[in-house]
Amino acid sequence: MHHMSARSDFAIGLRDLAKSAYLNATRWLGDEAAVRLDHYRGLGRRLDLKAPRRFSDKIQHYKLAMRDPRMPPLVDKLAVKSFVRQTVGEDWIIPTIWSGVRVTEFDLCTMPAHSVIKPSHASGKIAFIDAAPDLAVLARRANNWLKWDHHLMHREWAYAGAARRLLVEPQIAPPDALTDYKFWIFDGEVRLIQVDANRFTRHTRSFFTDAWRPVDVKLKYPRDREPPAAPARLDAMLDAALKLAGDFRFVRVDLYDTPERALFGEMTFWPMGGCYKGKDNLAFGELLALDLTERRPPITE
Repeated sequence: MHHMSARSDFAIGLRDLAKSAYLNATRWLGDEAAVRLDHYRGLGRRLDLKAPRRFSDKIQHYKLAMRDPRMPPLVDKLAVKSFVRQTVGEDWIIPTIWSGVRVTEFDLCTMPAHSVIKPSHASGKIAFIDAAPDLAVLARRANNWLKWDHHLMHREWAYAGAARRLLVEPQIAPPDALTDYKFWIFDGEVRLIQVDANRFTRHTRSFFTDAWRPVDVKLKYPRDREPPAAPARLDAMLDAALKLAGDFRFVRVDLYDTPERALFGEMTFWPMGGCYKGKDNLAFGELLALDLTERRPPITE
């Protein structure tokens, strides 16, 4: 187990090193040039900003064309909790056990059992404290997260000014038992509900309408062979997601349904940074039909 974890940490380190090298080489590019390069590097084709039809092109357009000043605090994993508290209430918030700008091995030793640590200014980085074979190594890894300039990777501009902090939260379920419900909301309407299960083992991803009818699209991961049942608190989760989305043209609101209550996860304006490569790219873009040029200045080639 220890050797497997060591190999995993080494692989993560190599991946982060490669990402850092890419960011250092491209950090002086303007946002549109960087997004075009990132898109071509990841998808092998030019980005269409004039008349976007694919899912990936639409998200890139939205990222470049919409600069809403309300977005930055909503992608900050600590700051967003105030917004959630004011909008849907305290019961939806996963409590913060600890937060700070540097964590030590001693700090991690004092955390309650079944806790997770993650950065407030980035996405996709999390560690289960109980599972770490060496807390000193985990502390160094977590502190290194604070050096990561998340917004540069895909030019997700709202992350640029976020305060770089670490936070510890209670683990709300065992990793293999945790199911994410991600509500895709366009102009005040839930168009899709994305369901991610077994994220850390056999990751599956299925899609449903707000009436819980399966939608035949695939986004990166295979669909679950047996469509999962609707969460017990689906109606309350739909209501909360719509309240949190407000009048944004598009936002994805991520929630959990635990045995005790439904909980808020995060808000995402640019899923996967807009770099989705798959056979359903065009079909997904058509399903998420939204005229991204409406009421927005056109972006010229």
